[in-house]
Amino acid sequence: MENKPFKLQDKADAQPFQVPEGFFDDFQTSLARRIDEIEAVGQQAKMAEVQTEASKTERPVVDITWRQRVKPYLYFAAMFVMMFFTIKGIIGQREVQQQNLAMQELEVEEVSTDQITAEDILMSELDSYNLMYYLYGEE
Repeated sequence: MENKPFKLQDKADAQPFQVPEGFFDDFQTSLARRIDEIEAVGQQAKMAEVQTEASKTERPVVDITWRQRVKPYLYFAAMFVMMFFTIKGIIGQREVQQQNLAMQELEVEEVSTDQITAEDILMSELDSYNLMYYLYGEE
């Protein structure tokens, strides 16, 4: 086979596609018939869908006891009680810590060096910080 160069001008008059004879004679009627068939099938599907939806929305009657009605409200109230005690506990702990700090500050007494003996130092509950503070003072 020989490869000939392709020239568009040679092919300009040729029709590569053909339509069967009589295709457009009854085209309008066949298209209208197809549309009617599709619409009929669509309407039947919609009616079946509506019927299934209607059967789904019908709910059986359920008898609810008073306990079942009250239970969510009790849970809601219990939640608020727990929040109250939690917040009260946190605030209470802070107050106790502040009171302990105040008590520790009051416990530190200034004593002259004449009155302190080694036994007093060993028996007291002074920690190293307070001892250093006492010995060297604020410098």
